[in-house]
Amino acid sequence: KSVNVDEEIQKIVDDLICINKKIVLYQGWIGKGRDITKVAEALNKLKNKDEYALVLLGSATAGDPIGEIKSIFNTTIHIPFLKPPQHLFVTELAHIGIATYDDSSLNNVFCAPNKIYEYAEKNVPILARDIPGLSNTVGKYKAGVCVNMDSVDEIAIAIQELDANYDEYRQSLE
Repeated sequence: KSVNVDEEIQKIVDDLICINKKIVLYQGWIGKGRDITKVAEALNKLKNKDEYALVLLGSATAGDPIGEIKSIFNTTIHIPFLKPPQHLFVTELAHIGIATYDDSSLNNVFCAPNKIYEYAEKNVPILARDIPGLSNTVGKYKAGVCVNMDSVDEIAIAIQELDANYDEYRQSLE
């Protein structure tokens, strides 16, 4: 079934296109349990960091995690929660999608496959946490790279790997 883009979503999409950067997209709840600060640090560390924008799509917890992430990587854009399936209009603009779920809850275990599906459906290579549920899917089928998401260096290397072999990763998703 075809979905028409809402006017509000179209403006968000148009604004993202205008920034003319490779979008590294995180979709989901933003807070300490799914720490994105290491991704921001890794992007900030790259020599070509000006080519990227970190886009956070979702609701945030108290304590201003978005402000903290923006202070680390200044080309960070926050888009509040979008009602599904409208968020997929943003997903299709991503250069790299982030799947950083751990296996600490059933929600995480079942959200990870859904996020893999969304990125794969839009041919977006995935930067994923190195846990069995992701390494046995994303890593095994070269849909992306699985790393220790607590390691800034590993994340930075993975982003460079995904960029260097971008077409190969996208082909794996077809």
